Amino acid sequence: KSISHKRLTNRKYHVIMNQSMKSFSYFNSIIGDIMSKRGNKNILLKILSIFIILGFVFFVPSCVPTVSTDTKPGNENIGQDVNNNPSDNGDQEAGVFYENEELPQEIRDYYRSAYGLKGEALKMELQNIIRTDHTNKGYGFLWTAFLTTDKAPNGKVWDMYSNTSELGETAAYWFVFIENQDKGSGSEEGKVYNREHTWPKSTFGSTESTPQYSDIHHITPVDKIVNGKRSNFAYGEVKQPSFISQNGSKLGTPKDNLGANNTVFEVVDFYKGDHARMHFYTSVRYYEDSLFIDCDWASTGARLKPWYNEMLYEWNTADPVSQKEIDRNNEIYKLQGNRNPFIDYPELIELIDFIH
Repeated sequence: KSISHKRLTNRKYHVIMNQSMKSFSYFNSIIGDIMSKRGNKNILLKILSIFIILGFVFFVPSCVPTVSTDTKPGNENIGQDVNNNPSDNGDQEAGVFYENEELPQEIRDYYRSAYGLKGEALKMELQNIIRTDHTNKGYGFLWTAFLTTDKAPNGKVWDMYSNTSELGETAAYWFVFIENQDKGSGSEEGKVYNREHTWPKSTFGSTESTPQYSDIHHITPVDKIVNGKRSNFAYGEVKQPSFISQNGSKLGTPKDNLGANNTVFEVVDFYKGDHARMHFYTSVRYYEDSLFIDCDWASTGARLKPWYNEMLYEWNTADPVSQKEIDRNNEIYKLQGNRNPFIDYPELIELIDFIH
């Protein structure tokens, strides 16, 4: 496994060889003295040589430890013994989706058919799982769904475009459910909330009766004015803002080398992971759906473009799954019948190809 290990092994080998040769010379001299008068020295020496060789064949290998050929730094003796045999630690194959036994049984069973899969087979089975029991409750039902899926600790609307704390305890302004619901009025920030398609509906051309249009997993309650400012621009990282909401969300030109071609909208840092995992879900749930057209952040069939995939991956890493997301996922499951796998199993983001 290392140069010093190999040198030690070679040293042991040469010690055994030297001892064998010394023993051979010793017996040779004794037998020579005894048999010099009888003339049978050569015959006995040949017989003795055979025994020594046989002893060397069977004895030496058991004395020299097997050396692993794995020289990757940091892999020494991890999960293996010195003979390179798998340990009892249950080594897992790279790229394969495994069950997390620390999750509630109901969640583990939900993904039962996907365990042990990898690559495209895993992606397709996840799509099958989250599509099969997806019940479309309709666009109008979203107002009712928000009452439990997006309720802040104080019982008011948890709007990620106006909230100012990760735990939902503070906000630039608060909306009261139903009372501040958008009914067609409101011309300034902080007055009414409406339904934000985080994956803009203009890029999947469906109607209100389709599941894409009313899928709660990618639709959130937000300030009407901020929603309008965001429009159908991609999420991104802003270099020069043209608009900043009261909680710090920004609209503007993208940072250099981001990869976006147009204006982007940047949410505050502690909600970036939330939006990343929403779009990972959408990319798999509607993978190869012909209604999803080419846009700044995705190719046809809801396949993420490389720049966007890379950015969402970074957002996901910097802002891990929160209790807010876990609770929201559980509530949506009760209402809509399907789950966001990238909240239950964030490690799936490492296993899925969202681009191809």
